Amino acid sequence: MEKKQELTDIKESSIIQFIDRYSVPKIMIKFDEKAAQIIFGKALPAIILFAKGKSEKWKDYEKLMTSVSDKLNGKIKVIITDIKDGIASKLAEYIGIKESDLPSVRILDTRAELKKYTMEDEITELNILKFVEDWENNKLKLYLKSGEEPKNNNGDVLIVVGKTFERDVINNDNDVMILFYAPWCAHCKALHPKYEEVAKKLKAKNPKLVMAKIDATENEVESVNISGFPTVKFYPGNKKDKAPIDYSGDRSVNDIIKFIKINAATPIIYEEDKKEDKKEDEKEDV
Repeated sequence: MEKKQELTDIKESSIIQFIDRYSVPKIMIKFDEKAAQIIFGKALPAIILFAKGKSEKWKDYEKLMTSVSDKLNGKIKVIITDIKDGIASKLAEYIGIKESDLPSVRILDTRAELKKYTMEDEITELNILKFVEDWENNKLKLYLKSGEEPKNNNGDVLIVVGKTFERDVINNDNDVMILFYAPWCAHCKALHPKYEEVAKKLKAKNPKLVMAKIDATENEVESVNISGFPTVKFYPGNKKDKAPIDYSGDRSVNDIIKFIKINAATPIIYEEDKKEDKKEDEKEDV
């Protein structure tokens, strides 16, 4: 039985915090709709042990997390869950946990925008308590989803993943246009062939221009928040220390090329321009 909790600082904000802290069990077995409402609806951070529900160690993990919750005394919600059932499977997919990752201890900090942290150490009570302490003191490194870099990446459009974003987009002096897309997005599918055509038209004559794309459902970038698909951003080669330029023009080949020519740090060579210049010269001769 949990100990009785008393509130001594009687004011509105304190009462709300007190109720949020102690109105739910110290440990929740399974991530369900109730847990989701607490963690995401009420924006209360949680430490979650993801494990195989039918594993031999489940009871040991449950005992371990119960002991952890007693020592944390409500400062962060404690959950142990499988990833196969109901909403727990959707949470695992959302934050990038696969069955091969199990068992795994994560902190989900939902107080503002979602921040995720992964415990790399052995799963022991001491390590979990240290993990929470480091989280409280802002010593943890954010966990960001990333796919694996393709072995064959020599197409007209460079495939970027989370772990290569800094190298391919930021830490160079290239002009980089990057498409953030979702595989299921119909508008992304419609844009893809036009985006590829732009890359094909410009790549050969413009070595300082990189046309890139990233699957934003499988890869996360700390410096970029995506609110819709497709999202296209441009990073001029001489302004990597500033915010990228959002492309909001017409999704046509000519308009995309015009945008690149206006914003690129290195002048863009486009063969169609030469043809247009030749036509103008011929008109003048006539």
